[in-house]
Amino acid sequence: MKTYQIIVRIRQLMTIAIFSLLFALVFVSCEQHELCYNHNHMAGLDLKYDWANAPYAKPQSMFLYLYPSDNSTPLKRDLVGNEGAHLELEAGKEFSALSFNSDFKNDVVLNDGTKEDLYLTTNPATYVDKVGFHVSSLPVVRGAEDSPIKCETDSIWSATSDHPVFLSMEQSYNNEDCKLTLFPKRLHSTYYITIGHVKNPIKIASGIAATLSGINGSIKVSSGEKLNDNVIITFPMFLDEENNSLSGSMNCFGYCETKDVPNKLMIYTILKDGSKWSYVYDITSQIHEAKDPYNVHIYLDELPVPDVIGNNSGFSPGVSDWNVIEIPVKM
Repeated sequence: MKTYQIIVRIRQLMTIAIFSLLFALVFVSCEQHELCYNHNHMAGLDLKYDWANAPYAKPQSMFLYLYPSDNSTPLKRDLVGNEGAHLELEAGKEFSALSFNSDFKNDVVLNDGTKEDLYLTTNPATYVDKVGFHVSSLPVVRGAEDSPIKCETDSIWSATSDHPVFLSMEQSYNNEDCKLTLFPKRLHSTYYITIGHVKNPIKIASGIAATLSGINGSIKVSSGEKLNDNVIITFPMFLDEENNSLSGSMNCFGYCETKDVPNKLMIYTILKDGSKWSYVYDITSQIHEAKDPYNVHIYLDELPVPDVIGNNSGFSPGVSDWNVIEIPVKM
């Protein structure tokens, strides 16, 4: 073989060796340092809800907030159902999770930029649901004139992650899901109210409305901390003429824990002669001493609807002022 042929052959071998080395480096870089151009750098989050702490809860949908540890903009998802979901999220990030049901109509989400500050409150009340009383026409108890009148809360359950959720690049490369299980708990309380011995129930011409003062109006979702903003909640009551009793229930975020704020129930009735009667009961002790703060049962003894008021024969709403009667609570 001639000298120039040897030189050409050596150059060919060197070229092959260089390209082989470059190919190996690219392959190793893709395998070890994950520089594949066709990789989307997303990771799967397999979210499950365990309802062991609220076995009777059946929400129709759930909010999921994921707060990045770098304080960047949180991710919000509205998930259908209450079992969980599979999500694709950016890999290499750490999140803190907060979730609560989203199938409410009366509640409002505020300050959702941070997990610790997100809280729920309820909309201002305009009419008493199912009754039609306009709240601006109703008297309120003495001392609560400055308290806003608001709707009752819907049923709310919430959960937070007890450890950070980290979606690693390694899981992304291996197509593995990060698993997260949340255990929602009840945030709302339900007050059940029964009034026995309703006198002259046939004199009542319309639906019966109620308000309860001294109620906590807002709650932090992540911790359950009450904001103690002292509101009045409206709700309907229902008459059982056969048993001469009145009953109703309402959801709230518990009572206002600020000192010396009483819980006073007001019942509003319009009689067939057009007269308006409101009855006030102080039920503070029954609420504060309830064994189960999430299920509070209030029992009252009497609703003294008058027998004879006037000579009007028809229902004339708005004709007369409200007559307010304080009813002593029998212990």
